[in-house]
Amino acid sequence: LEGSYEDIEIFSASPSPVERKALYYRYHVLLRSVSPSSLLRFTGDLLSRISLHSSLYLEIDTDPVSLM
Repeated sequence: LEGSYEDIEIFSASPSPVERKALYYRYHVLLRSVSPSSLLRFTGDLLSRISLHSSLYLEIDTDPVSLM
């Protein structure tokens, strides 16, 4: 990824507290930074570079109220 993202902590993927919903398995990957703008740049840069298999769904929730 371009740019400097040294201030971002990435925590490894873990199953969601509600691990399965309908036919889908859910996982969380948490990102943390003191700079919201850095997180937005990082996620935008990441999304522009990846392609997901059609069977995968990706949702990004900034400032989640809950991790459920």
